[in-house]
Amino acid sequence: MTPESTPSENAAAVRRFSRSAATYEGVAEVQAWLASALSDRIPERAPKAVLECGCGTGLLTRILAERWPDCAYAATDPAPGMLETARQKCPAPNLRFAEADADHAEGPADWVVSSSALQWSEALDRTLAHLWRQVNPGGGLAFSLMLDGTLREIHEERDRLFPGAAPARRLPEFERVCGMRPGDAEVVVEEFLVRVLHYPRPREMWVALHGAGVTRGPFAPRPALTPAQLSRLSAALRDRHANLGAIPLTYHMACLVWRKPAAVDFPSKKG
Repeated sequence: MTPESTPSENAAAVRRFSRSAATYEGVAEVQAWLASALSDRIPERAPKAVLECGCGTGLLTRILAERWPDCAYAATDPAPGMLETARQKCPAPNLRFAEADADHAEGPADWVVSSSALQWSEALDRTLAHLWRQVNPGGGLAFSLMLDGTLREIHEERDRLFPGAAPARRLPEFERVCGMRPGDAEVVVEEFLVRVLHYPRPREMWVALHGAGVTRGPFAPRPALTPAQLSRLSAALRDRHANLGAIPLTYHMACLVWRKPAAVDFPSKKG
């Protein structure tokens, strides 16, 4: 059973992402790529209403708001700092921003979308069920997220050096996420994606991960590594990949697009 985060941990995560909002996009290379990949897989037909969950600084928001300038677009995120940055970066008149997490975002909408956010959900099946209820008949749910196996180079080396420092939670597996598909959903896309980034030195790697908000929270080791342990882990990663001249970090991701059946109008009986 996956342990749930405490209210204090949730509040800490919101504060962490708010603090990193101003510099987030400078290190969010994978997240930007994944937002673009998801947008490419969403059908082009213009909706009347869009609900985005976990909009962050607006990586996906800017793409879709420009694509659909006439739709009513509601972008939500629980971190006020992220929302404020998104407002500044996304001045489109059809955009409305609201502070809410994915479990409390409200439609209805023709498309409910989310990129690089739902992996933070404490109960992903419950979150997806809630978002599916916000989708209008004939609309869809499109989302991308990080999967188990992400940052495996760090996890494998950490487990070898410090076997007792395990994270409280693991990222979801691709097959498990696909298994959460609603029974009435039509599959448009269910795609597993892999991307590898390379960092010349451990310092650049840690700066990027910290700036993206992934060095704390439920996927970080518990207890947290001490500075001496981090230094040892950094040296081990550098030595293991010395032949490459850089430290590789692997990201496992998924893009999923599900379509809801259109409502059927039955003709009334004539007397």
